[in-house]
Amino acid sequence: MKTMNISRNHVRFSGSKEKPKNRPSQSGGSTASNKRNVTLLARYCKEHIPRSCDHSLLANATRFPRPCSLAESFLSSGDSLTLELRLSDSTALRSVTFKALYEFVDLHLDGEPFGDGPCSRRFGTAITGDMQQKFRAPKDIFLYGRGGAKNISCMYRFEAPKDERIKITLTEIIVKNRNCETRVSQDTDRLECLGNSSATLRFYELPWNDVPGVPRDCLCAVDRDKLMPFTYVSSSNVVELSTLFFDGSWKIIRTPLCSRNLRYRGPSGQVIFAYPTPSDETNCESSPRVIIPAPNKYLYVKISGGIMKHSSRIGNRTSRTISTGLRCGTSNRIRVHTALYTALICPSEESSRQHVVEVFSEGWNAKRSPGHAVNQMALDNIEIDRLGKELPKTIVVEFFGKETAEYSVMWLELSRRRDVPPNGLGLFMMKPDECQYRCPELDACINATVWCNGIEDCPSGIDEALTHCSILLQLPPVYLFFGALVIIAASFVTVVVLWRACRRRPRSILQTRLKSLSSDTAIVDEKGVLC
Repeated sequence: MKTMNISRNHVRFSGSKEKPKNRPSQSGGSTASNKRNVTLLARYCKEHIPRSCDHSLLANATRFPRPCSLAESFLSSGDSLTLELRLSDSTALRSVTFKALYEFVDLHLDGEPFGDGPCSRRFGTAITGDMQQKFRAPKDIFLYGRGGAKNISCMYRFEAPKDERIKITLTEIIVKNRNCETRVSQDTDRLECLGNSSATLRFYELPWNDVPGVPRDCLCAVDRDKLMPFTYVSSSNVVELSTLFFDGSWKIIRTPLCSRNLRYRGPSGQVIFAYPTPSDETNCESSPRVIIPAPNKYLYVKISGGIMKHSSRIGNRTSRTISTGLRCGTSNRIRVHTALYTALICPSEESSRQHVVEVFSEGWNAKRSPGHAVNQMALDNIEIDRLGKELPKTIVVEFFGKETAEYSVMWLELSRRRDVPPNGLGLFMMKPDECQYRCPELDACINATVWCNGIEDCPSGIDEALTHCSILLQLPPVYLFFGALVIIAASFVTVVVLWRACRRRPRSILQTRLKSLSSDTAIVDEKGVLC
C-alpha cells in the first residue's frame, strides 16, 4: 500500500518569516511526523490521484504553458510545507516516481488595507519631517493569472495633513508587450498614455472627500533615460495611484497653499478663469474648481468654445478617448470632469449659441435611455457605479492658461419634473407651482431666482424672453383688455382737445396793440388809425 501525505505546520505567515522550532529534515519519517504539530491538507492512496498540473511538463524553449492554478496545486498558510511519501511494499517490482514543482509566493503588501480592491492600500501620516518611505507594487502571483482577476487595478492612496502636500518619486515602471507610449500633452503639459492603455499608471488628486478624484498624469511604457525617476508633487493633501508593477517612494512636504474657496454652490452662477492669474488667486493656478448641486438636483454647465478631445470611463479605471480634430486658435485650455466623463475644451471669449459646450451631471441623461424604462414609463432612477453606489453629481473644472484671456464657465441647477402615470391619478399629487419655471429644451425645472435675472441661463435664453419678463405681458388677459380700452379713450380725448384748440383763429399783434388804445381812438382798418 502506498500513501502520500501532504501536511503543513501550524505557523502563520507574517511580515517576517518565522520558522518553526524543530523544523523537520527533508527525509523525516512517520514517527517524526506524528510528534510535530501539523495540519493535514490532503491524503491520497492506491488509485486516488492527487491534484496535479500535468500541462507544466509540456514546457520547453518555445512553449510556455499557463501557470498552475490553485485547483491544481497546494498552498501553505505558513513559510513551510512538508511532502511525505510512505511505502509499505517493495519498490523493486512496483516503482514509485513523482515530480513536484514549487515556488515561493510573496504575500507582503505595503501600507494598510483600503477600499474594495484585493491590493488597494493606504499610506497615512505616520511619517514625519523629511522622512521618505518606500513602496512597491504587490508581488502576489495569485492576484494575477493564477486564480486571480483577469482585469485588476491596485489603488494606492497617500494621505497627508490638511496643510501639507505629497511628493511621490517612481524609480521603476514595468509594462511589457503593450503598444503604448507616454508623451507630454501639448494642451495640459501633463503626461498622457497613447495606444494600448490596458496597463497604465495613473495619478488622481482628491482635493475634496465628496468629489471623485481628478485625473492628472498617466504613464505606461516609459523611457528610463528620459522619464525615470519620475517625481510628482500634489496640489492637494490626498493622492491616489492606480497601477501595477512599480517601485517608488513618497514623503510629505510643505508648499504654498491656495487661500480661496474653490467650491461653488447655488441655483446658478459662473466661474471666471483669467490669465495671467489675478493677485487674489495666487497659488491656485493648478487647483481645480468644483461645482456642487443641491440635494436631488443636477448641473448643467455651458462653456463658449468647442470640444477637442473627450473620454468616458468604461470601468476599473480604464477609459476610451475620442479626438474630434478641432483646431484651436488659442493655447489656453479648459478641462471638465464628471464622475465618468472628461472633455478637453478650446475656450472662446465671445459668447455664441452656435459654439457652446454643454456638460450635464451624471445621471441626467440616463432617464432618457430606453434601458431605463419600465412599462413605457421612465424611472426616477439614479446612475450607479459598479459597486452599487450613487455616482456624484458634481462637476470639476480646470484651467490651463498660457495666453492673456478671460473665460466664463456658467452653471445652472436642474431638477426633473415628476412623472405622471398614464391614468392621470398623479395630477392630484402634484403641486401647482412644482415646476413653474422650466427650460423646455432641457425638459428641466429651474429655480425661481434664475428666472428673469438678466442672464440667459437656459440654452435658448427663454428665461430672459420679453414675453416672460415684461410686467405688462405677465398681466391677465382681462386686465390687458380693459387697460387697452382706457389707453384708447384717453388718446381720443387728447386728440379732440388739440383739434379744437387749433380751430381758434389767433389774434394778430396789431389787434392786440389797438385794443390797448383809448376809447376815443377809431379803427378805420388794420392799415391805419384816425385820431
